[in-house]
Amino acid sequence: MRSIIKNRKDYKPLLWVPNNIFLDISIFDDFSLIKSEIFFKKNKLFINKKNGLDHYIELNGVNLETVYFSVIIDNDKPFNIDLDTLTRRNEVLLLPVPVDAFSIKILSKVKIYPKENISLEGLYESNEMFCTQCEPEGFRKITWFTDRPDCLATFKVRIEGSNFYSTMLSNGNLIEAGNVKVEGKKTGRHFSIWSDPFPKPSYLFALIVGNLEISESSFITSSNKNIELKIFTEIGNKHLTTHAMKSLKKAMAWDEKKYGLEYDLKTFMIVAVSHFNMGAMENKGLNIFNSKFVLADESTATDTDLGNIESIVAHEYFHNWTGNRVTCRDWFQLTLKEGLTVFRDQEFSADMNDKDVKRIEDVLLLKSIQFPEDAGSNSHSIRPDEYIEINNFYTPTIYEKGAEVIRMIVNYIGEENYRNGMNAYFRLYDGQAVTCEDFLKALTLGSNISLDLFKKWYNQSGTPNVNIIRTKNKYDWNFNISQSINNQPSDLPIPIKISLINKNGSLIKFKIDNSELNIEHVYLLSKSNDNIKISSETLEVTPSLLRNFSAPVILKTDLVINDYLHILKFDNDGFNKWDAIQNLYLDSYLNNNNVYSITLVLRDLLSKKFINFSLLSFLLDIPSRGTFEHFLKISNPIQIFKKRKELMKIIGVALQDIFEIKAVELFNYKINADKKNGERALLDKILNYLVLINNKVGVDLAKKISLSKNMTISITGLKSLCLYGSEPPLDLLNKFFIKWKNDNLVIEKWFELMSSLNIEGKGLIFIKDLLSHESFEYKNPNKIRSVLGAFQKENVLLFHANDSSGYDFISEQVSLIDKNNPQVAARLVLPLTRFSNYDEFRKNKMKKALKNISNQSISPDLSEIVNKALR
Repeated sequence: MRSIIKNRKDYKPLLWVPNNIFLDISIFDDFSLIKSEIFFKKNKLFINKKNGLDHYIELNGVNLETVYFSVIIDNDKPFNIDLDTLTRRNEVLLLPVPVDAFSIKILSKVKIYPKENISLEGLYESNEMFCTQCEPEGFRKITWFTDRPDCLATFKVRIEGSNFYSTMLSNGNLIEAGNVKVEGKKTGRHFSIWSDPFPKPSYLFALIVGNLEISESSFITSSNKNIELKIFTEIGNKHLTTHAMKSLKKAMAWDEKKYGLEYDLKTFMIVAVSHFNMGAMENKGLNIFNSKFVLADESTATDTDLGNIESIVAHEYFHNWTGNRVTCRDWFQLTLKEGLTVFRDQEFSADMNDKDVKRIEDVLLLKSIQFPEDAGSNSHSIRPDEYIEINNFYTPTIYEKGAEVIRMIVNYIGEENYRNGMNAYFRLYDGQAVTCEDFLKALTLGSNISLDLFKKWYNQSGTPNVNIIRTKNKYDWNFNISQSINNQPSDLPIPIKISLINKNGSLIKFKIDNSELNIEHVYLLSKSNDNIKISSETLEVTPSLLRNFSAPVILKTDLVINDYLHILKFDNDGFNKWDAIQNLYLDSYLNNNNVYSITLVLRDLLSKKFINFSLLSFLLDIPSRGTFEHFLKISNPIQIFKKRKELMKIIGVALQDIFEIKAVELFNYKINADKKNGERALLDKILNYLVLINNKVGVDLAKKISLSKNMTISITGLKSLCLYGSEPPLDLLNKFFIKWKNDNLVIEKWFELMSSLNIEGKGLIFIKDLLSHESFEYKNPNKIRSVLGAFQKENVLLFHANDSSGYDFISEQVSLIDKNNPQVAARLVLPLTRFSNYDEFRKNKMKKALKNISNQSISPDLSEIVNKALR
């Protein structure tokens, strides 16, 4: 299959755009019939232009069996069309239009086969439920349409299906429903008609047909409108929606309070689907979710799962305005909706929980998945200039780094100015498809502060390195601050939050150059090299730099061990406390020193009567293997894996006594408690240390809690034994499986644990056997990720085995999965491409595995990722 490169500079608005569409969708057991009436109008951009226009309509269609297709000009003039004779460009059909045409209606009927559609794009079947996934380009697998985000139309949809299917949903408001009759007689079929009054692009279309049960509630908006809230699930799962419903209400209330944004339809619906490529989809008024991000309670989901559900439910709801009411002009602008909405859901989660802990979680995610992407073969700016397959750009760069760019802007202009800018954004662009420049323009208008400098972030790939070197003068400090990307000077605008801590541990007021005295300053570095003067009442200070991670950069300073210890003890910025101990751990790893100092501080923190358990759990967590890999110029994943464990052992032995006391205390306090104040997170980290050093108290406790009624506690015990125990807990894992074998979402956790094991004498055979297990299913992306994704992440010794067996295994599986689901295959292969700073021996072996994939007939999705890595 030939790959077509799409370039941002080639964007052209269309002369003819869809204005409204009526869909009549009939669902049958083995096929579906889609009738459509599409009314096109001339784009208002071309109303007064006559020359140089392309007089054709662009239509997209993939795997459509066309029954009939006709065109009517100006309401009453048939226009003969033979589809087979029309010009095609990749997936685009060019339909010629008379130059003097005023309006156009296209009537079509196509036949599609949802049960055979295992790509999970377009209309497909999942556990006897018909559902859709249309972002980014799935609608073209349903019917002929101009399938691009700048074509907004109003949708009216009639759905017809067997009475077996009690639920038939689409976007908007339900306006009619009833039985289908022929000559007054019932047919065993029924229909529903939905109308969405808000124009939307086709990627936001949604349809659900199934036999589902429903959880219902309501929300009263600030203007006193009553909104019906409905969550649909497969039969038997209704009781698992309580947390998602509460999360939805929190999100709706927060968006009204924080942004002044009310919901705009009569009903908001969520549907949980078992087979889904992504996490969730924000279809207007009808969000479709991967079931793992809806169905949960404390017996089936961990605290982390519940937090993810709260965040993702909020994220998709927030898209109603940042993505739906205002959408992106083209897919190059994807970060416009995704980066902004990630920032919004991060702020929501911070307000609902612990702000410092949430910031640490967000930065950990950024550093673990986005920084490596920026350093690897798939490095790209938050608004890329070209792509082959847009599915490959739903990346941490577009999402997480895009959110960090928004955060930098907020840090620079301030919260009030940002809110004014967002008000301007909705006022100017509601109902439109716009660009990143339009967004910056609105923020500039609302804040009255020029943001032209920040345009550079939208075009720059790579992670900036910021270096700060201090020079102490008689009356002040001089900070020399420089920035570079890939060892080349750069001039991005980088807001750096700075505070000073005196020797007594207090934050003090200070000036930067001629600024006002303040406890915290935001300094904007916008040159490759700059010098600033910092003056305060005393020069005996420790700087707290890049507070709350005010910019997505790699910071290098001249701070020493005592400076980091001072920050760890006294800084009031929780993120910087965590960052300080991360630097201490890195120094211990590289130089084999200061471990004693770290353990003294940790012992002191563990001994305090009033502590932030959640924050302390992060302070106990040494940097991940990926962090160490990224930090080193040349790295060996197996050596890092082993050395990291050795560092953990040293800390575990030094704190063994207090770890024992605290573990038993946390167990006795939390095992049946309902509150989640971080105690369970702290127990998790402590057990990892105790199990690793084979401490009897820790090992016995981990075994005891492994079959707890609370899923967080159960997984804490099992995971510590799987990842850090001397013997694989196969007996406990078998009991866990027997207990939960009928719950697919919990069994995914079992697969993850099993995939992390390296069974002596079995090796890869044990992992391969999981793929033929009765509970595994290749059609289910969650199951694929729970085995093969977890294997690559956690099973370091097998995946990175020196004989290449792990790489070859993954390459074989990726090639197999690609035949049915290119999206999943393209994401699954990513760990195999992250070898930029590995030693040549390992790099060559990983490249060989990628070449084995490349030499086969593979999808454009997978080809783009693999060939970038090989280049």
